[in-house]
Amino acid sequence: MGHLILRMCASVAVIQSAPGRNRKLNKAKPYSKIDVLVALSMAPGSMSADEIVSPTSLRDDPELTLAF
Repeated sequence: MGHLILRMCASVAVIQSAPGRNRKLNKAKPYSKIDVLVALSMAPGSMSADEIVSPTSLRDDPELTLAF
């Protein structure tokens, strides 16, 4: 069955050539939504193989103070 929203985004996306032999996702129609597909395609590029970041929380910060 797959992911309904991702499938909808992929069905309206087109790949266009950009300067410098790059490719980019574009909407086939002006009212189409492809944000989820763009985020999914950008995620691997934002990750680095030699950089592992552990999740942190503001609550773990010993210098955090809350003002009410």
